[in-house]
Amino acid sequence: MKTRLLLIGHESNLNKVKTIAKEFPQLSIMTVEDQSEITPALSGKIDGVIVANPLQMPNEVSMLLDELPVFHMNYSAIALYTTLFKFFFNHNGNTSSPRMLSIDFFNKEDIRKQLAEEGISSERLRIKEYHASIDPAELINFHTGSWQKENEGAVITCHPEVYDSLKEEQVETYLITPTTPCVKSLLNSIIAKVKDYQKISQAENFRVRYEKAGSLLKEIGMSGTTIHRLGCLCDSIGSNNITAAELAKGFSITLRSARRILTTLEDHRIAKVIGEEQIKGRGRPRYVYHIDFNQFNVDKRLIPAYG
Repeated sequence: MKTRLLLIGHESNLNKVKTIAKEFPQLSIMTVEDQSEITPALSGKIDGVIVANPLQMPNEVSMLLDELPVFHMNYSAIALYTTLFKFFFNHNGNTSSPRMLSIDFFNKEDIRKQLAEEGISSERLRIKEYHASIDPAELINFHTGSWQKENEGAVITCHPEVYDSLKEEQVETYLITPTTPCVKSLLNSIIAKVKDYQKISQAENFRVRYEKAGSLLKEIGMSGTTIHRLGCLCDSIGSNNITAAELAKGFSITLRSARRILTTLEDHRIAKVIGEEQIKGRGRPRYVYHIDFNQFNVDKRLIPAYG
């Protein structure tokens, strides 16, 4: 049986991923014209989601995808170098080349360090650290804000919305796209991870014999499948204590979605914070939640999966 995946993102990336995915007969790829087409009926027909580039999704769409594994395409340094090659190739021997090159990409300092090691001056280079949740308007302002003359610079960006907006303004702009090895690596990873996900998410459809469990599921607005999977995940780690990071990894969902699930359970007194976990003394401490499956008045393995 093929793994059914919904592919969303910028058109240029979608075409590339779909072409490469033809080499993977285990996968069935589908796309939608607009995010409004992502409905409960559609989410029930897919096994996972590939986000091919940074994308802002409406809350209602994010909630529909909460119970599905979501895989984000990563960009390697090779993707940046490939785009830089296109830029320099286009300007080879051209005395009217842009006076300033503005880039947004991951690992800003790594880029500067690499340039310094190669003896390349970064005087005409502006780099902004990129992260998936950054506001496109902030990137556009960064790329164009310091230019003394209109269109005196060129832009290399990770963000499709920034690319489209600047192209409309006649700014010379290049979009960083994932390389073929990156796409193939992700697709191979998906095949393995979806199998593990399906093992966790398998749940028998029980008859309605546990009225309290059914009514509580409706009250918290969460499916029995989610609670069942959470129980299986807790079993796999040997404890009913879990962090949002562990939940995100186990469910193959975003950290924000994992936090939303735990917060919802906490609001209904099914989960409570029992401590904090500090990772190597860096970053914010992680809250440790205890999940009380007894609230459902039933063995967590027997929670009705249809919820």
